[in-house]
Amino acid sequence: MSLLWCTETLITPAPASLPLGVATTEETRPELHERKGSTLSFIRVPKTGSTSLLAFLYHYAGMNLWTTALSRDYWEGMDKREQGILKCMMYKGTLEGMANVSSRYACEGRNPFECYNCAHATYNELKQTWQASAVDNDRTDVAMEPFTIVREPFDRLRSYFYFCRKFVNTTQWHRNQHSEAQYERVISGNFKGWLELVYIEGKRPQLQFEHLHHNIDEAIALVESSEVMVLVNECFEASLRLMEEKYLLSLFAVDTFLQAKDYHIRNNKRVYENADEALKLESLRGKAKDWFADEYRFYDAALEQFEYELSRHPLLFPEDCPVLSESY
Repeated sequence: MSLLWCTETLITPAPASLPLGVATTEETRPELHERKGSTLSFIRVPKTGSTSLLAFLYHYAGMNLWTTALSRDYWEGMDKREQGILKCMMYKGTLEGMANVSSRYACEGRNPFECYNCAHATYNELKQTWQASAVDNDRTDVAMEPFTIVREPFDRLRSYFYFCRKFVNTTQWHRNQHSEAQYERVISGNFKGWLELVYIEGKRPQLQFEHLHHNIDEAIALVESSEVMVLVNECFEASLRLMEEKYLLSLFAVDTFLQAKDYHIRNNKRVYENADEALKLESLRGKAKDWFADEYRFYDAALEQFEYELSRHPLLFPEDCPVLSESY
């Protein structure tokens, strides 16, 4: 049984001065001549840095551009969950890139967070909703290109614990989704005790691979076949650079975003390291690798595929990315 994830808050940075960027030419992009209309579709896994990635995508163009290709009647006939899934998609119709526009429908009369609140949907939910919208709106000539971002499993669970502790006494906390013992440990700030209960009770947050497929081998196959492109939280800048190369995004937009003083990943890492007394809890990481072995197996496969994708773009030299193998 999965826990219902707490709602995250979008933090969108203001533009800042630009650094020297990574040199990029059309010759280094082998996909350029092959690309046609496509929909970039974000499998948004909670507590992986997905809010920071959304902040970048909104900064660039707005995730719900796909809804501009849908009729108003179709959009208004969908429930909020389906609309939230469609907001995870960006339509790219030309080689020049996506226009900096927002949806004609999704943003009308709504605040920015509600407008751009991309749902935490699984790969199958995303694919089925996209396919139905493409067929019903005569957009079957458009390809779907799914991508996701992963995070070291122990750090992800730690992030989840402290985020939910922040909202434990608000309407965003769904107490019926947790055992009473888990609730007590969240209230007291006992992360170690909570993590042990998550393992013992089996009542836990949905794992990362389960957002791609409920079967671990099938999830890994989606990543290793490149059907789903994977980005890495611990290599966030390199992940944006890889998106820039593969999806022909704007170098200007990437540099501007990265030069911002604050965005969600940076803020969270400071908070959780202080609150968690990380050095005292490192012994738990070894136990977590045994308790959540499938999750670590998926993460390792995703990291290996990420390294492979980086190797295909020789102009990318990721810095401050300690999870990459020594051979990279």
